[in-house]
Amino acid sequence: MKKVILLLVLLISINLSAQQDNVTKKLFVRVFNIDGKKIGKGHIYLINDSLLVLSKSKKLNELYLKDIHKIKTKRSGGHNILIGATSGVIAGVILGSVNPPTDSSGGTFTWAGGSSGDELASGVTIGAISGTIIGAISGLFKNQKTFTIQSNPEKWNGFVKSVKQYSINNE
Repeated sequence: MKKVILLLVLLISINLSAQQDNVTKKLFVRVFNIDGKKIGKGHIYLINDSLLVLSKSKKLNELYLKDIHKIKTKRSGGHNILIGATSGVIAGVILGSVNPPTDSSGGTFTWAGGSSGDELASGVTIGAISGTIIGAISGLFKNQKTFTIQSNPEKWNGFVKSVKQYSINNE
């Protein structure tokens, strides 16, 4: 019994150790030029006095201070809505297909009708609507910041100082 407890404690401690090493965050930013066109997005990989390197899908994108007009942190509100709707649809599919209607019970969504297809369609619809609403609400509470740089080195230095709290991968 002692060996089992020792093994359990060892496995838990390895799991906790692995979680502590992965606590660092990378800041996701979207970069816009003077025309308001998005010229880059991704996690900050490297930043110095005149260069911002973004990492996205293991590809690096170099953006120079002279081209940067505005930087927005975090993802857009549509991203939260899309993730919420997708999660809601998946939950609706699971709920709609796990408990199909039978002669003795009406299924998960009893008002949906008498067939498994009706249950599934109701689950997808309810999931999409509720997930979209939850995603929109969560988008309202995220702490997104906008930095207007306008190719100005002083404003750039302010941005660099404000993102120092995040771990920047300089490998």
